[in-house]
Amino acid sequence: MPVLGSRMKEQQLEILQQIVTKHIEDPALKDIASTEDFTMTTTERGIANWEHGHLVAALDNLNTYQRDRRAKSRMNLAGHRAGMRCSYRHDPRTRIVELLKRWLRNHAASANLTEDEVRRMSGLCRDIMNHPALFPARNERSFMKTIAEVYQHLDVQLREVLERDRTCAELAQRVLCLSRNLVSDAIGYLLVGPTDLKKTDELPSLEVVSLWGSLPSVSHPLPGRVDAKTQRAMRDVWVTHCGMLIATLLRTRWCVRLFEGAGAQEEAAATPCEASTLDMSTLIENIKAEFNSTSPLKSSGLAGSFRKPEQVGVRMEYLAAIEDLRDLTYLIGEALTQFHRISDGLGDYGMIRVATWLHPFLEALTEKVLRLKGHLEGLNRAVDENLIVASARGYAVEKPAPSQRMGQRAHLAIERAVVQSSSHVHSLLQALEDLRQRSSPDRLPQVVAGIGDACIQLDAVLSSSEFRACVGDRFPSLPRITDSPRFQNQIEARAPPPPSIMDVTEDDQDTILRTAATSQCDASEANLLGSSTPTSLFHISQNGASFRGQESGNDARHIAADTFRVHGKKGREQEEDLSKIFKEQLPRHVEQRASEDTFDALPLYANVFRLTAPYCGSGFRRHDRRALRLVGNQLDVFEKRSLVKVKTSVNVQRQVEECAFLNGSKRLSMTIRRLPPGAEIDSGVFCTKNYFFEFDSSNDAKQFHDEILRLSAS
Repeated sequence: MPVLGSRMKEQQLEILQQIVTKHIEDPALKDIASTEDFTMTTTERGIANWEHGHLVAALDNLNTYQRDRRAKSRMNLAGHRAGMRCSYRHDPRTRIVELLKRWLRNHAASANLTEDEVRRMSGLCRDIMNHPALFPARNERSFMKTIAEVYQHLDVQLREVLERDRTCAELAQRVLCLSRNLVSDAIGYLLVGPTDLKKTDELPSLEVVSLWGSLPSVSHPLPGRVDAKTQRAMRDVWVTHCGMLIATLLRTRWCVRLFEGAGAQEEAAATPCEASTLDMSTLIENIKAEFNSTSPLKSSGLAGSFRKPEQVGVRMEYLAAIEDLRDLTYLIGEALTQFHRISDGLGDYGMIRVATWLHPFLEALTEKVLRLKGHLEGLNRAVDENLIVASARGYAVEKPAPSQRMGQRAHLAIERAVVQSSSHVHSLLQALEDLRQRSSPDRLPQVVAGIGDACIQLDAVLSSSEFRACVGDRFPSLPRITDSPRFQNQIEARAPPPPSIMDVTEDDQDTILRTAATSQCDASEANLLGSSTPTSLFHISQNGASFRGQESGNDARHIAADTFRVHGKKGREQEEDLSKIFKEQLPRHVEQRASEDTFDALPLYANVFRLTAPYCGSGFRRHDRRALRLVGNQLDVFEKRSLVKVKTSVNVQRQVEECAFLNGSKRLSMTIRRLPPGAEIDSGVFCTKNYFFEFDSSNDAKQFHDEILRLSAS
């Protein structure tokens, strides 16, 4: 049991230091007991742009806790305890909160957030919650409650990190990230800038992922995120005109897709109804009629200064900003996310392939960003003139007026979104222009075909009535890509053209060629070196079947000698010369190795699609293209677009629990057993993971299936 006074602080610090030592490896964060580095810092966010919304929301929670923290007297008068101002510069709670804040500020804007980092901080918060008696509270926003909220945000962030197992085109990812920043801060400003919605002061954060918890339960887009306490606090806010507009925007499916991605699709699908552009258009028109009337506007939610008849222009500016924000959220959540899927799967090739769609779309998106910027700047001038400057000069401000906290939040949001030279708008416009230049068809003489389901969905969005209503008549009439005979053939085949040696990253090419030239290549690299025939990266026999064999050191040197003579060439010329060398020299080596007695003991290779379950519906979808290697008792799954980097290695005899293949099918399913994160090797605790692969032919799939069964039975 904890004791009173200084002894309790010693216990708190001792327990917290043990927890930190258990979970933290960074030396700069590891010692919170004996260093003075963890004294209380500013309660402002301290970062302009973020990559991870839940980390920023967790940071806001911690800042709110520190800002509102007050000591409470032990004297109880009529059920109330008197508040006392107190300094907590070296308090144990302050030290652990500052550790969390430092980590969140360092990682909220990081594009390379790893699963291990998030899992460690999540485990730290979880261990702290095991000691509720050690941290008694008299404040409503207690230390334990704040740690619990941070833990929940880290838990959701961990799921997002686990979903990001694919590589995105850098610029497409940046555009999407900056768009989230702009939309989130614009929503926050419109909620607290020109309004008198003082109940927002009770929210620890105005980020979209935090506002969802306070929405009414009826038609909630993500019912599992409901927070009953913030719902009660914001109940009167959402029934005002301004509150209804923002709540309707937060409920839209494209807002959910923009901020939560694929991970929230199943949860959002369970919602009985959802807002649409038509619903918002009707609501905006109804409220516009109210704002144009001479009624008192008591339920508008606007500050008193903007309810006057002469301020109708400011009210129209507010509605115009809401319309532009709705259109921008729709364009990003419905269309840009599909472009991002294409860049995620095909990188620069995919973006160049859809440049016919992408470039007009980027122009429309740029126009919407500039219009939103103009309306937000107009609102900001009105807020400064009628509320901030007037109050500072001693003039009476029309009531109801926003609180000081609302003014501070609004100022920070508009600074990040529009005003600063490094604002979201400025950075987003630059990223859009960079993406347009980088996706020019001039960069690639021949674009790839077959962009799959993302193109079909994008085609449906760009040709829909909702999209046309959003972008207006100035948007050009684009051809339907699904009408193209070439695209129809791709869809029927359900497979893009096989990659060539030019699809391999330059680093991998250099690694393979350098290794082969020094006769140090192993089975995988020697085969990969000779894998650029027209059939496939990993299938080097002319009939397309998987090849099992290994070139000797002399063979590898012989092939590499001619290879290096053309390695300095660029583009299609290099690819054609490489293919010529391999086709002329490899058949002789294949025949030689096929006659040797050791043929059956040599590796088995294939280039496959990894399949995943879709976000909704039945069946599977193609996730990415990967290489498989079965050598000895080990099955290797290579990194995406890599010929030498192995992502997962599986011991077939010990880890493969089930391997299934349907005759006549090209698909193979496997269930493997592995250790869960953090488990010891001898703990006896295992978890299972399912893999689904689609081969280029039924024969290839059968070869892998038979070999895995043979190894499992041995």
